[in-house]
Amino acid sequence: MKNIYLIKDKSLFWEDIEKILRGVNAEVSTFEGEAGPEAISRQVPDLAIMAAHIHQKTSSMTQNVPKLVIMNSIGPGAVIQESKDENFIIVGWPLEAQSFLELTSKLLAISKRRLFRTLIRIFPKRLNDAFVGKTENFSFTGLAFKAEQELQVGERVILSFFVMEVQKSIKLEAEIIRRAVDPSDGSTYYGARFVNLSPENKEIVEKFVCGAS
Repeated sequence: MKNIYLIKDKSLFWEDIEKILRGVNAEVSTFEGEAGPEAISRQVPDLAIMAAHIHQKTSSMTQNVPKLVIMNSIGPGAVIQESKDENFIIVGWPLEAQSFLELTSKLLAISKRRLFRTLIRIFPKRLNDAFVGKTENFSFTGLAFKAEQELQVGERVILSFFVMEVQKSIKLEAEIIRRAVDPSDGSTYYGARFVNLSPENKEIVEKFVCGAS
């Protein structure tokens, strides 16, 4: 089952949205404010629904996550979608329930991730050394992983791991776009997006993401 993160503020309309989401075949988890992006850094959802001001503060941390953003200032029922980004839709509230469900279903349908835990080698470009991390999930555009060594948001790294679907190891360049510390054990989780993917590596990543049973 796919999962939705509902990242709320103090607005009163979230109760209505939660009722509407009962009509979606997905697991819904709710968070208050910036607790949502911290949860995303540990486990990437299939869709995040959030208030506009929260998205503005945390857009870099949720770059690869399909998002439905609620914005009061654009008028009730308005829908704005950036043509270059099918994963990002802005809506004005209130919005008719059926339209909201259609947009939610659309974003859920185009999201694709593979939950996969494996060891990866991480080569920071600023160092002449490598260290080991453990992945949490992969998407067509990036991955989430856990590592003990510190990396900075914006830093470029080379990630190396074995792809069973093509029976070989590949190296991918990626940029760190978010980091968060799990308060329960002090572990650091990172989100990275792939950059400069060659056509061959893009095809390999797609085969890998779609290879989950």
